[in-house]
Amino acid sequence: MKKYLLTWYGITDLRAAMDLEKSDGPVLGALRAGNYTDVCILAYTNKEKQNPKHSDVQIDLSDEWDAVDSFSNTAEGHALFETWLTKQLDHLEKEVNVKLYPVKLLHLNDTKGIYKAVTNVLNDVSSREDDKEVTLYLSPGTPVMAFTWAFASLVNPSLKIKVIASSDFREPPEPIHLPYGLLDSSGIKHKTVKSLNPTFDAVFHLFGEQRIPSVLGINQFKSKMHIFINSKKYPATIMKKFIGSAQYKELPVNPFDPKNIELEILKTISELPTAKHIGFNLTGGTKLMFAGALAASNKVNGVPFYFETNNNNLIYLTDFTFAQAKPIDNVETFFRVNTNNFSLSNKGFWNDDPGRNSPERTDLTNKLWRNRNKIVKLYTKLRLYNDNPGKIFDIEKGKIHAILHQNGKAEILIGDEKSAFPNWPDFAEYLSGGWLEEYTYLTLEPLLKSGLIKDLRIGMEISIKDNNDNKNIDWKDQLRNIHGELYQEIDIVFTNGKSLYIIECKAGNVRTADVMKLQNIVSHFGGVEGKGLLISAFKPYNNVVRRKINEARNVNLIFGQDFPKILKNMFS
Repeated sequence: MKKYLLTWYGITDLRAAMDLEKSDGPVLGALRAGNYTDVCILAYTNKEKQNPKHSDVQIDLSDEWDAVDSFSNTAEGHALFETWLTKQLDHLEKEVNVKLYPVKLLHLNDTKGIYKAVTNVLNDVSSREDDKEVTLYLSPGTPVMAFTWAFASLVNPSLKIKVIASSDFREPPEPIHLPYGLLDSSGIKHKTVKSLNPTFDAVFHLFGEQRIPSVLGINQFKSKMHIFINSKKYPATIMKKFIGSAQYKELPVNPFDPKNIELEILKTISELPTAKHIGFNLTGGTKLMFAGALAASNKVNGVPFYFETNNNNLIYLTDFTFAQAKPIDNVETFFRVNTNNFSLSNKGFWNDDPGRNSPERTDLTNKLWRNRNKIVKLYTKLRLYNDNPGKIFDIEKGKIHAILHQNGKAEILIGDEKSAFPNWPDFAEYLSGGWLEEYTYLTLEPLLKSGLIKDLRIGMEISIKDNNDNKNIDWKDQLRNIHGELYQEIDIVFTNGKSLYIIECKAGNVRTADVMKLQNIVSHFGGVEGKGLLISAFKPYNNVVRRKINEARNVNLIFGQDFPKILKNMFS
């Protein structure tokens, strides 16, 4: 009998092939532990990425990031991994036929592309004239890749399908019961809801470190009860403030025991006799939580669904029907769900500062962008006045001259062009970099008006709630340290309906600390889907800074003359 292992391979496998990983990697680990005759490996290929030259195999591996990034998701990387895997199997004296299937996807979680690739390889295996046993390995790859294996298997009922997964790729994979649970028609049956936007009696949410998936499920569907399947490490009590008058329930489970998760869900449903229409939000949690919840959903004819945020899609997992996910329109929702104890001392609305609506101020903001090489010469002295609104100054450097008079009148001369304002006490703060924040806001404002982005804010200030209601403590003294650095303001923040975008504006030099701070704030408030944009008036030439930006998973750099065009194109 032929025994097939079907799997994706990922970065950890590639690192092992490049001798950068102490372990075998997930794929070789599974082949070492099992007794397979054939392995079919799906390999994500990024069609936008250039292939490294074959000679680049000898690149300096002391730079691990660049080494792995050079080969990941490329044809050369696939060849490197396939050659290494074959040699390792020969060394282990395991006779395994290795076949690699390159798969071009629109992006890493291209659901339709993944489903097509998985179906193709299953059809390939199914068409081979031999007695066979097929095992699907869910652990390598993304959660979308994992659940797609399970559903594609349903169209091949003639195959003897097993499923394995591992919570730790350094340990041998363990069998799980997902496919038989899916095909099993036994158990309690409830009415299947066919509507694209049904009202549920109860919705089960997989809940873990990331909380936004649960918010998406709550926003999308009306339900009388929300049940959060969570581990002890991640209590779900913060979700109470999002469900309104609906009932709340937690279901603590072992996140790495799918069979127990299935049984716990079925037990809970049996105690809810009036719950006939049941939804399953399978977007969060672990892959093994996904497996157990999906098996339970099938046994009660539930409606399992998944939010694919890259394309703002809601996917019904019974038949892969797509619907539009309801957007998160308010940036404060992201802060509420990702922070247990905070308040906004400044909500950051544009009109909170009436002076911003002055046509003369807008004209100066645009003028400073065009003359950013001149205004930067005044920053060192201007910053001495940032914390002293109203303190007079007279600073001149080359062809730029800024003055704040005793009566609050502000003047600036750039070349032969003069701008004057009758009363602007915090003029120094504006000139030191506030102008770039306003310029960025004005660049984004047309996207807000067209609906491409939502809830654009400027200068939002974060503080910590005073649990003792001590009004004598200044809010700045209540600010907490997040990841080692105190902060009091977010320059620009908005959402595109599915992710939180936080912008840090740097009118002068960009430091390594600026990149790290933005990374941490985005992770803290935006979660795994959060995006950080570092807007710089100038191109950073510091190699360390550029390296940090390249390494940052959640931060992109935009700078220089084309910055407005690039920013608009990101969302148009």
